[in-house]
Amino acid sequence: MNHMVLFLTTPPLLGCAKSTQKGKEEDNSKGAKALITEVASFTGMQVLGVAISEKGRLFANFPRWRKGVPVAVVEVNQQDGSYAPYPNQEMNCWEIGQPVSEDVLVAVQSVVTFEDRPYVPDTGNPSSRAHWMLLASSFLMDRRIP
Repeated sequence: MNHMVLFLTTPPLLGCAKSTQKGKEEDNSKGAKALITEVASFTGMQVLGVAISEKGRLFANFPRWRKGVPVAVVEVNQQDGSYAPYPNQEMNCWEIGQPVSEDVLVAVQSVVTFEDRPYVPDTGNPSSRAHWMLLASSFLMDRRIP
């Protein structure tokens, strides 16, 4: 079954799939019907990126451009909309003003999945003025975390 996740500028994550769940039916550009269902919503956090793996694992990431953003990356439970810090709370505990280390997620740019594994490009540099594209490195989180 193919899944498509839509990224909108509004807080909820929405998914498009044939489903029996309640949702809003919309016509696409070719006149076909698609059911749009809210998968998750986030309060106080701006969604920067969304990724879905081949097996349907759903991830979202959030910029830490201001204080008070509790996590950088989450994995979303699509059944109930709940989410948990990914890969764990310890790697998501960094806050603006704290020292930077390779053991925490600081400036995550996105989450990308390949063969059902998430890759998390993190510049490790909280300054938005940095040349982040030259500094970015990807971590294969499933291998890095025991």
